[in-house]
Amino acid sequence: MWRLLTGFTFEDWWVALAMGLAGVAIGFGLSWIVLRGTALASSRIRVSVREPLAAVWDDIGRCGRPPRDRSRTFAIVAITLMVSVWIVLPALVAVAFAT
Repeated sequence: MWRLLTGFTFEDWWVALAMGLAGVAIGFGLSWIVLRGTALASSRIRVSVREPLAAVWDDIGRCGRPPRDRSRTFAIVAITLMVSVWIVLPALVAVAFAT
């Protein structure tokens, strides 16, 4: 966005490639942080909550299955949003400026 607002363009292809690779590295880094945090949350939930919750659920009676851990859903949504922000959105902006 800063390049678009200031009119700055890359003169050399290798500078543009380096900036693109830096953006991809940042995207992968953020994805790694989200996946690592989700894995940690999932393991902590599994260790601390699953057995006591199952015991409470058995005492209450058969009301269906206990609530499940939603950390995988969070990871999928977070990675999808990051991919859309880092890849799809710039591609759409490039197509819009090209036409």
